[in-house]
Amino acid sequence: MNNQNYLTVVALTLIGTVSAAFMASGVKYLSNELNPFMICFFRCVVGLIIILPFVARNKFQALKSKNIKLQFYRSLINLISMITWFSAIGIMHFEKATAIGFTTPLFTTILAVLILGEVIRIHRISALLIGFFGVLIIVKPGYIPMDFGVFLMLTASLSFSFVLIIVKKLSNIDSSITITFYHLLFMTPLTFLIAIFFWQEINFSQLLIFTF
Repeated sequence: MNNQNYLTVVALTLIGTVSAAFMASGVKYLSNELNPFMICFFRCVVGLIIILPFVARNKFQALKSKNIKLQFYRSLINLISMITWFSAIGIMHFEKATAIGFTTPLFTTILAVLILGEVIRIHRISALLIGFFGVLIIVKPGYIPMDFGVFLMLTASLSFSFVLIIVKKLSNIDSSITITFYHLLFMTPLTFLIAIFFWQEINFSQLLIFTF
């Protein structure tokens, strides 16, 4: 990887991390008024509406996926990840949920070795160990009991690690727009089928948060 590509990857990673932080903050705020199933559904349906113009921009070429079955499996696993993550954020202290969420890179690295056959070198192992000890410092083993919220967050981290591995495989054959579109296309009806049993009315300010 040359320097330009490396800087691009770093920049995109930082943007993704900041965006995820804003999303998690929005979910935490909305959790005071809405159940996690409603949040999941509206997050997906609003996202689907937003991405449609980008799909239409290239004459719907993004609809052509080379592995639609894997796209669907990714959405099924992501359904578990999103529901457990949003539920955990709603019932736990935000900083504790975030700290436990830092286990995702650890799970992902292990899965990358087992599933993708990636080779990790000493500098990456060292970074992971430092990150792991950082999580322990924040979480303070024994301070946080193994309650339902912790179980949900660990489930979210592990399942999202599988999602990242699948996305890695899909990125070799499909564009990022295609991957995002099918994720939202499959997730919207799946989350609706669950949310309909826990339906709540939403107001304009809540809907506005979903657009960010």
